Amino acid sequence: MRGRGKIFANSRSLASAGSGKTYNLTGRYIALALEEEDPASIIALTFTRKSAGEFLGEILGRTAAAASSDSAARRLSREICGDEAAYSKSDFLALLRRLADNLGRLRLGTIDSFCSSMLGAFAADFGIFSDISVMDPFSERREISAVRERVFRRVSMSRRAFEDFSELVKKATFGQEEKSLSRKFAELAESSRRKLWEHPDLSEWGDERLFSRVKPADWNPAEYAEALSRLRAFEAELGIEKWGLSKFFAESNCFALAPFVPAAAAKLSEIFRRHGKIPACCKVGVSRRETEVPPGLAGALTELFRALLSSHLRRLCSASRSLGEICAAFEREYSESVRGRGKLTFDDIPKILADPERRIGALLMEERMDSKFRHWMFDEFQDTSRMQWEVFKNLVDEAVCDESRARSFFYVGDVKQSIYSWRGGDFRLFGEIFSEYSRLGLMDEGEKLVKSWRSGPNVISLVNAFFSDADALAGAFTRRAADAFCGMFDLHESALPDRPSYVSLSLIGRADGQGRGNSPAEKAAVWEEVYRILRRTDPPGRGKSCAVLLRKNDDVSELVDYVRRRASEDSVQMPIAGELDMRICEGNMVVPPFAQIVKRLAHPSDTASSAMLDMTPVRAFCRGFDADFCARAREAIECGGYSALFKEYEDFILSPEKSGVEKLDGFSLEMLSRLGEACEEFDATLSGGDDAFIAFLRSKTFRSGTAENTVQAMTVHKSKGLGFDMVILPDIHKISNTVRPGLSELREGCFGGGGRYLGMMIMPPKDVCALDPLLFSNLERLRDAQAFEGICALYVALTRAKNAVYVVMPEPSPKSAPAAKNLALSAFGSLGCDSSGNSASLGDPRWYEAEGKRKASLRPAIEPLENPDIPPPLPERERPSERAGSGADSGALKFGELVHEILRACSEGGIAAAEKAAPILGARFGEAETAEAFEAARRLVESESGKKVFGGGAAEVYAELPFCCPSGGRAIAGVIDRLEIFRDSGGGIAEARIVDFKPSAAGAAEKYGRQLSLYAEGVRALFKPRRVRAFVLGYADCGLEEVGVG
Repeated sequence: MRGRGKIFANSRSLASAGSGKTYNLTGRYIALALEEEDPASIIALTFTRKSAGEFLGEILGRTAAAASSDSAARRLSREICGDEAAYSKSDFLALLRRLADNLGRLRLGTIDSFCSSMLGAFAADFGIFSDISVMDPFSERREISAVRERVFRRVSMSRRAFEDFSELVKKATFGQEEKSLSRKFAELAESSRRKLWEHPDLSEWGDERLFSRVKPADWNPAEYAEALSRLRAFEAELGIEKWGLSKFFAESNCFALAPFVPAAAAKLSEIFRRHGKIPACCKVGVSRRETEVPPGLAGALTELFRALLSSHLRRLCSASRSLGEICAAFEREYSESVRGRGKLTFDDIPKILADPERRIGALLMEERMDSKFRHWMFDEFQDTSRMQWEVFKNLVDEAVCDESRARSFFYVGDVKQSIYSWRGGDFRLFGEIFSEYSRLGLMDEGEKLVKSWRSGPNVISLVNAFFSDADALAGAFTRRAADAFCGMFDLHESALPDRPSYVSLSLIGRADGQGRGNSPAEKAAVWEEVYRILRRTDPPGRGKSCAVLLRKNDDVSELVDYVRRRASEDSVQMPIAGELDMRICEGNMVVPPFAQIVKRLAHPSDTASSAMLDMTPVRAFCRGFDADFCARAREAIECGGYSALFKEYEDFILSPEKSGVEKLDGFSLEMLSRLGEACEEFDATLSGGDDAFIAFLRSKTFRSGTAENTVQAMTVHKSKGLGFDMVILPDIHKISNTVRPGLSELREGCFGGGGRYLGMMIMPPKDVCALDPLLFSNLERLRDAQAFEGICALYVALTRAKNAVYVVMPEPSPKSAPAAKNLALSAFGSLGCDSSGNSASLGDPRWYEAEGKRKASLRPAIEPLENPDIPPPLPERERPSERAGSGADSGALKFGELVHEILRACSEGGIAAAEKAAPILGARFGEAETAEAFEAARRLVESESGKKVFGGGAAEVYAELPFCCPSGGRAIAGVIDRLEIFRDSGGGIAEARIVDFKPSAAGAAEKYGRQLSLYAEGVRALFKPRRVRAFVLGYADCGLEEVGVG
């Protein structure tokens, strides 16, 4: 029982980045295993299989070393219990034997896998009598799609709820983003299901009783117009027309507030929020003058603000109730038809285990497991969700409260790395659980680890400079978030003072006339500097691991393409790969033709598939889809599955005399192999016919590029837990504190304080929230939470480097500098860096020569993963634009796509906005083609037809609007090039105009009548306008032709 008291103590440990968290955790495991006869009674859980594998390797490696050397045994004994004489070499040898004998029983894994095994062992106790299987992402998407279709058609669901959901496309985002009904349903249902699990009482969704000061009410346009008339009279009388109040209120209605909020309106909104009215004789400061608001004006303003707020609250509550009702219908159908058959996802499992209605099953499970497991250990605890904790809470309680102190609970984590709230992680648990147990005297504060065993001293100095200044952080994020982070941040120290280290800041100069924002030219300049750093340091050639960390996957892909192109232009070797989930159906000419063959076999009238195949060497394989080929292909599929057809396809592709392709490159061969694996997987585990197989291929993904001696570009989230010799950060200045409208909890209090739960509500835009104290406080709470996670992401990014950090950002504007850039400038400035022009640095820029060349220590290749966010298409979907577009040659299609891109930009911001995208379009389509397309677009916009379309007048304009809606037992899907919405004085939609861009408007009714009629059908279903009109705008002949759509 040597050191047993300390080893068996319940405790937590706060471990900063690179401070040896895994070492600490495995040391405790070894100490416990030395005292326990059965090591399988110890459970150590984390979030990734990689981390679980590291646990096992570290435990076995440290134990084996101590079992083979007296000095290593003394050292390990001192590390785990403070006494080097407590355990001898023979003790560790005996432990090594026990671990080897029980290797298959050890509980070292992920929370997901452990919960899955728990449910599998006690399924009957939880009322599940079917065989349990965890669905792969494609199967999950397919089941969700099927459930979605059934919910659309369920007669048991109220008609009002279904009709409300059709309008939810607009309600849920208050005009911020319009999407197809099907896609919006999938997004809202998926994002809301977890909320429904946590808050199943639908009376709490959209509860109007929460708003007592200004109560929800219907919109009254007559009363609003009368109050607006009085406001205009007071403006003229007081000479305050420049305040812009009447313009603001005239452009606001029950659907949205005016796009621009003048200063006076913003200040009055704040006064209204504080008092519930505009008090008579209150003073408003505008243009450095304070003006007293007379009683009459105060009354008119109060009526206007109340009308806007009350009508928005009514719509908010209605939309929230509709969303809750539809998600409940979805959840009932999903539970019965999917979970009821034993088909589960990893998210379903903790829901079932923690379900209050299955509490009897949980009690039976806990009773049996309580005596089996004695010690509970959790890694990365800051990422644990409340639902996951509910699964373990009672079991952990038993261990913590054990009077004999023979059992224990230990958790470790770093709240400063809390970047997974989007998947349910709640960092507040880290402190709440400790507070609860320590208050009862049942838990001790463990060691706080702040010494980095990863990063050199200059890297740590930069980390300290960024996160020790709360004022600088508050300028870039929010005050509450900055104070919360700095309150838990302790100055870090490098445990490796002799490690060569270097940090630098590169400011990219602005081109003449270049404004603010993320312009293509600015981004290209940043990418170029990244490329120069890579050329200068040559990490692959020097055997150094290197990561370029970005915020978005799109930027990862774009950067990889840029560096590869520049390396090719300079004829240098610069291997770079993006840590992305790539679809096997994209980016190659091997898999898509096979998918098109199956599609053509399933749908003989699909001429688009034939046209696509005619442009590839595979056309000889298909033989024009003659009767003999179709019969043989169908026979192969029916007898041997899609694998049989693939074998014939593979034989053709790999035979130069058949395909005419002399030799496939390595990537194409890899894709061919992945296609074969996909066919075998579908044949073995799935069913559903040709359409299901095509959907499966489209959703099938693999993780690209983790080879050694390769620069790795990835998102910050994917880099968590990893370390690299050098890290390049080209977009840490891109910080957004804007909160997008969406479903959210309403709570009392502010960020970090918990606060009593009040209900569920779809949050409106910030200008609406500014009128109500409850909405405003919750908007601030959401903004602070988002900002805190942003600070955590910045911390993760800066702490990945072992030797060097390179920060790249555009030079601040002379007129104004975003606070995020000021944060970086302040951090580097506080280090006393060497400055030269637009750069600052600290340390030896040739750090890579100090350690010499070595093999890069990169993580091993990652197995193919499925992407859970790619839903398969709806069955029986009619795409009118595909019919209308068949028969066009590839050159015309490419030019049409280019013109559509330009006109989409014109719809959003005019021809000037479109011209800003010219560099990107030129790189994608070719400079000559882009110049020709811009010329055609300019002629069109300046023509009489173009002026009628782009000249304004519509209340709302949507460009490239995708839609999908049920109609007559089928789903209609498409993309409307331009949709114009015209509203009446009451805010209702009087007319919707569809504008479709075609090469020529001549004969539009005959050519495109069917397509536009289906578009009109979709618009009526989604927007419910009183009238729909449709037009074809020709970009070659500048013609405009109206097409009757009923």
